[in-house]
Amino acid sequence: MTTTSRVVDGFIGESYARIALLRAGWRTYTADVDDHGVDLVARSPAGRFYEVQVKLTGPTVNPFVYAKSFRATAAYLVCFVCILPGQAVALYLAAGSDWGDPAYPCLNYNAAGGGAGPYYELSLASKYAEALRALEFDRYVAKLG
Repeated sequence: MTTTSRVVDGFIGESYARIALLRAGWRTYTADVDDHGVDLVARSPAGRFYEVQVKLTGPTVNPFVYAKSFRATAAYLVCFVCILPGQAVALYLAAGSDWGDPAYPCLNYNAAGGGAGPYYELSLASKYAEALRALEFDRYVAKLG
């Protein structure tokens, strides 16, 4: 993948996430630079601020965030934008504090990692369908209030 295609993919994913947040009544603010694992800052209708990392994926790769950029807090959200051929775009949302929660077995930590080190991922395997439903964007954002 070229740098240009990563930038375009990032822009597409962030645009989907921003639109979804705006439709849910949130305000969004873009980051000038993405060198700290934050693509957006979002303010809920209740006035709470969240740092949001957006990850775009297709049909063959589980989306992930490298551990060096990840924050295991409730104020850090990861929005996964999944574009699959022949299907509507699916958005999932999870707080950094959700990893390790038995209610979300689809949220995994890979300590062995890849070439750039350990990472936190969302597994899209069908065996996690129930947990994935709980992380569907509209359901999760409603839970945040």
